[in-house]
Amino acid sequence: PNYRSLFEARSFERKQVAADLQGTVRNLGGEPEDDGTVLAKAHRAFLDVKHALLRDEQAVVNSVENGEDFIKARFEKALEDSDVSATTRETIRRAYATVKDGHDQMRDLKHSLEGQKDADPGLNPN
Repeated sequence: PNYRSLFEARSFERKQVAADLQGTVRNLGGEPEDDGTVLAKAHRAFLDVKHALLRDEQAVVNSVENGEDFIKARFEKALEDSDVSATTRETIRRAYATVKDGHDQMRDLKHSLEGQKDADPGLNPN
């Protein structure tokens, strides 16, 4: 519940990124395809988050941050593709900026929660 608006914002941003990329594909005369492996990965991440919700906030944030790592890596790989046009590269670059911001926000939240856990001896019995 503490992160509802944050996760809703990330979801909205991801939908916008997907819509922009799909629009670019259509403008170039193509038909956007759903990447089964990406969808499968997203589904597994959702299940991980659902399972993590039963445990604690740290587990939820860790699951989301892992998904963000995966997405960010895919965009970095796409940016390295020398066969794409300048227009396509610019679309990927814009999408990557949004993805990277979301990734960095989740990474920072993850580290913040880890720091809180380490600072509170009652949460860490070791």
